[in-house]
Amino acid sequence: MSKKVKIILASILFLFFGFFLVAEWWVEVIFLDIINKNPDRAYNISYDDLDLHTFFKGLTLESAAITPLHVNDSSTAIYGKVKHIEINGIR
Repeated sequence: MSKKVKIILASILFLFFGFFLVAEWWVEVIFLDIINKNPDRAYNISYDDLDLHTFFKGLTLESAAITPLHVNDSSTAIYGKVKHIEINGIR
């Protein structure tokens, strides 16, 4: 293989992996906004840290919590907090 072809292949691989790293960072940044986007939702979801697995095969949330947005005396409210959530097999 010529030097030119090697440089082109290396550049394509670099761009390919760079795209996935940027896409993973972008999803991690906007994920909380996406899950709490609906203004009519009953609960707010929060977490301390989100980690997407390589090539978006799963995700891990650290210190996730669910809290009601509107609480009054006549309604039942559910509060929850977990230390670690791992979701695998996302397609």
